[in-house]
Amino acid sequence: MPKIDETVLKQQIRDKAFDRVYLLYGNEPYLIRNYARLLCEKVCGGKPDAFCFHAFDGKKCTSADFIMEAEALPLLTERKCVSVVDFDFTALSKDEQTQLDEFWADIPETTVLVFSQPTVPVDQRKNAGKALYAAIQKAGCTVELKKRDTNGLVRFLRSRARGQKKELSHELARYMIEVCGEDLQTLENEMEKVCAYCGGEEIGQEDIDAVAVKLISADAFAMVRALLKGDYDSACRSLDQLFYQRVEPTILMGALSSIYVDAYRVKAALDADGDYTALPKLFNYKNKEFKLRNAQRDFRGKSMDYIRKALDLLFETDRKLKGSRIDRRVLLEELIGKLALLSATESL
Repeated sequence: MPKIDETVLKQQIRDKAFDRVYLLYGNEPYLIRNYARLLCEKVCGGKPDAFCFHAFDGKKCTSADFIMEAEALPLLTERKCVSVVDFDFTALSKDEQTQLDEFWADIPETTVLVFSQPTVPVDQRKNAGKALYAAIQKAGCTVELKKRDTNGLVRFLRSRARGQKKELSHELARYMIEVCGEDLQTLENEMEKVCAYCGGEEIGQEDIDAVAVKLISADAFAMVRALLKGDYDSACRSLDQLFYQRVEPTILMGALSSIYVDAYRVKAALDADGDYTALPKLFNYKNKEFKLRNAQRDFRGKSMDYIRKALDLLFETDRKLKGSRIDRRVLLEELIGKLALLSATESL
């Protein structure tokens, strides 16, 4: 069978219509691990045990190890599942490659062999990678599992909430993605915490803010919004909290600079033709379009001159952080003060 997508894979698992071999790969480790687990559980009819399941760490085993196990008949079960995680197909010797080539053509019908590659990629651009994918597709199928877009992440969060008998609105799902990031494993962990904390049936923003661990960029957003509103006290409290969390100042500088760069791009686009919707195609804003929307909303009324001066202050502080002996906290507090003064002057 050729390459299949996630929808077909779900159908095969649901119908127990298994191929003899699967190669799960892509840029979303959470999905790769999750579907490998679901495949193994479904093949074994529940929790895998020693009679129907054998797992190999691909970084420690040889091809001979999993071939021998895959060729053995199942004991007391209809099928057996062999799982191999992160096997490096590029490290095979010539003899191992020959053995593997012969194996693809003779995998027993009673075996389901699952290769999952959450951290070790297989490069399809190279000849060895192309040959591997072609060989596996003759014996079974390959499945590329990609990172979800924003809508997919929203559906994922709302589904996890419903699984805990909670309701999460579309808007709050998007908010959670903004403050917690796009990593599925992180989102699942944070959603579980929020559901456990929420006392009612419907999750509110206060529940998310109370227990979800936010990205540094979310704290930077809050700090900038406070400065833009002239709320210097809130900005300083945010800075205190980040120092308490031992956040590396250079990381915070990167997050702050990114917000002002977003604002510069949006302002330049609006000044040019009144529209910034083309920016995601020009810069890397995939699944991060909200940053542009936030910039358009938060910096409304601010001039390009203001944004340029703010970027100058950020550049100068970054230079001092990397090349000066001045206490880094003092430098950041000085930066917040100057940005607050700049914002206040702009409002006059």
